[in-house]
Amino acid sequence: WYAIRIAGGMLSKIKYIAAYQTQPESRVTHYASVASIEPYGEESKYKVIFAAPAKPLEKPIPFADAPKGSMQGPRYTTLDKLMKASKLSELF
Repeated sequence: WYAIRIAGGMLSKIKYIAAYQTQPESRVTHYASVASIEPYGEESKYKVIFAAPAKPLEKPIPFADAPKGSMQGPRYTTLDKLMKASKLSELF
């Protein structure tokens, strides 16, 4: 992935990235281990290199009752929360 906004203080903490699919899916469906993160372009954006292809979540996480606009920008959580969540609002 490239041209991704990432908060500078989070760069060293990111080990995995999860993918949220917009409508009609409206759910988190995959995750991947991050091999490295490199600067991309001149606008404080980054290129993420995955260690392996993305894996599907055993149970995709639906948007459910999350507040409108919840997925309008980068969000940070833990792998443990990602694996245990049954709805989006449980991730953050």
